[in-house]
Amino acid sequence: MTSVPVLLITFNRPEYTRKVLKSILAAKPEDLYVFQDGAREGNEDDKRKCAEVKNVVEETTSGSEVRLHTFYSDKNMGCGHGPMTAISWFFDNVEQGVIFEDDCLPNPSFFPYCEELLDKYKDDERVGFIGGCNYGYKTGTNESYVFGSGHHQTWGWATWRRTWKLFDYYLKDLDSDSFRHIIKNYYKSIRQREYWMEIFGAVKTNRFDDSCWDYQFYFSVWKEGMLAVCPMVNLVENIGSGVDATHTNNDSRGLLYQTTGNIMPLKHPKNVKKDKKIDNYMMKRFIIPYEYGMSGIKRWQYRWNKRIKHLLGHEGPWRKKQS
Repeated sequence: MTSVPVLLITFNRPEYTRKVLKSILAAKPEDLYVFQDGAREGNEDDKRKCAEVKNVVEETTSGSEVRLHTFYSDKNMGCGHGPMTAISWFFDNVEQGVIFEDDCLPNPSFFPYCEELLDKYKDDERVGFIGGCNYGYKTGTNESYVFGSGHHQTWGWATWRRTWKLFDYYLKDLDSDSFRHIIKNYYKSIRQREYWMEIFGAVKTNRFDDSCWDYQFYFSVWKEGMLAVCPMVNLVENIGSGVDATHTNNDSRGLLYQTTGNIMPLKHPKNVKKDKKIDNYMMKRFIIPYEYGMSGIKRWQYRWNKRIKHLLGHEGPWRKKQS
């Protein structure tokens, strides 16, 4: 049994919800919070599937000893405001907890891993959150986890109320100059910093149409100089590809359906310090692999032309999206 509260964020995928919910209940949490976004206006298929999800939640938890808390939204909030609302509701009620979306399937050892680390680092403000994913990165040591930026760590994760209260959906307290200074502390490569400046600018100008919350979370954490726990064993499998997926309707980057393994018992690193290689590994292997090797050489002129245009203000993430 785990004493750590769990939040499951759902929408209109009953079969995924059933599968993930069963894996959560197998860990026997004392408290389970379930948030469901509402059906999109005029979408009858959504209405039917959302009703199915509610039935799955009620049927699957029936007879279990879990204390079930539900938030069924009567309107559609979307992929940005929905998870934000869910997590805020969660931390209005708990001090710390584990968070899943409906396509994130945890290994059983993910729960004791989170429970131990939530307790170990609860008062250590150098640590912002605890991730569950590993996509092949190894250190060559026997430590169970390292610390990194955590930009790939919210497919099954855990954190504290103290961290979530830093969350700023609109990034009101961050401008481009401040973020440029912040990002240097996490990424040494010019191209990697450019990538994150572009993402930050796109969020600030809402070029993603309110479809994200995780970038804002990372940036809010980075603003405080915090690090994320990154396990050396993959603990969460994302099963969310398909025509009904919003962000993962294909697996062109190889991030989905990664096998999971056991991580317990934990071998803790001696110090809380940023691993210099893990973020570089993720950027080169999965985030912008086209910027390296022969393809990167071929893009060299394109990147320099783009930098010049940015400097001259002719294009870039800081230009407002055209209506």
